[in-house]
Amino acid sequence: LGFVMAQELLMYWVLVGLAIGLIGAFLFGTGLVWRYLAAGVAGAVVISFAIAYFGIDVPIANWLVRQLSVAAAGAVFVVTFVRVLDTSA
Repeated sequence: LGFVMAQELLMYWVLVGLAIGLIGAFLFGTGLVWRYLAAGVAGAVVISFAIAYFGIDVPIANWLVRQLSVAAAGAVFVVTFVRVLDTSA
C-alpha cells in the first residue's frame, strides 16, 4: 500500500470505530461515551490491521465494503467486550 492509501485506510477505520463506539454508548446508556469511542476505534484499527497483516481472506469483492465491514466487526466486538467488563454500569 502506498502512503496515501494507508492514510485513507486508517481514516476509514477510525471513522467506523467512532461511529460504532457512539452507537454503543447510546445503546448501553452510560455516561462514559469516551470509553466506547476509544473501544470502537481500537477495535476497528487493531482488528483491521491484524486481518491485513496476517493476510486473512475476507470474501467480499468490493475493497471499500470489505474494509468497512472488517472495521465495523472489530469495533462491535471490542465495544461489546468493554460493555461486558464495565463494572460502572
